Amino acid sequence: MGMSGRRKSTGYDRALTEFLGTFADHDEQWAGGLHDEVATRLAGFARPQAGDACLDIGGDAGIVTTALSDAVGPSGSVVSIDIPERSMEVARSRAARNTHLIQMSGDDVIFRDHTFDVVVLSRSIAYESDAHTIIAEANRTLKVGGRLALFCRRRGLATAAEEAFLDELAHFVGEQPVTVPEQFLGYPGLADRREVDAALRAAGFVDVTFGDVVTGGRAEDVAAWNREMMRCWPAARIVIGALAGTKRGQFEARIEAVMSGLGEDGYRYHHAYLLATGIKARDSILASSHRARA
Repeated sequence: MGMSGRRKSTGYDRALTEFLGTFADHDEQWAGGLHDEVATRLAGFARPQAGDACLDIGGDAGIVTTALSDAVGPSGSVVSIDIPERSMEVARSRAARNTHLIQMSGDDVIFRDHTFDVVVLSRSIAYESDAHTIIAEANRTLKVGGRLALFCRRRGLATAAEEAFLDELAHFVGEQPVTVPEQFLGYPGLADRREVDAALRAAGFVDVTFGDVVTGGRAEDVAAWNREMMRCWPAARIVIGALAGTKRGQFEARIEAVMSGLGEDGYRYHHAYLLATGIKARDSILASSHRARA
């Protein structure tokens, strides 16, 4: 079985759950269908075969789960796990007969070692506060020779406007009479090719390969920009969503000044995702040590 003790939920975990659940009803339509494209590519990277047993960790509204269930057919099975209740409701509405949905955390799953042929991490590990533990759990539940596929937002392809925005957001929060954990204001998890490659190889995966999905645009004004950033960054949703009246106006004025200083690069953003896959060659040392302590 998985680890016997549940990791205590943090403020960041709860905020991330709320952030993801907010967009469950129209996740695949976001950014001109970008999430749908990423999900399709991610499921393809996993190379599910007819009859395979699959686990979708962080299945959200079920876009990847649906692609996996179509690929494995009636002789296969797909288990999708996640925490946001609204995401689970949407996933249930589209679930096939070979699909099972369970509400649980991805860093401590209930399944036995060597259960699945394919494991997919449907939630970007750039958002996760303990990405290495989630990869270790994926490794633990995979059969030797099984396939892991995951994705993350690419930090290295953030635009100058996004970087300036996040810096200004951190400065603004630092001036307020509240304490916001540092992980709210950046990437708590893995967010570039070198980090992901190292994490997968350390966990016991080989034949690691990568792909990219990148698009972008330019917001018309500060209000449109903030709406876009609230869709991209948990920190932006948490902080801007809490602002009202004078405070919101002050923040928007600061962002307008920052964007003006960037000229043509102002208000430009990227939606950049890195996809990765690997074959399990051995059990994860991290997962083994967790089981020993459980």
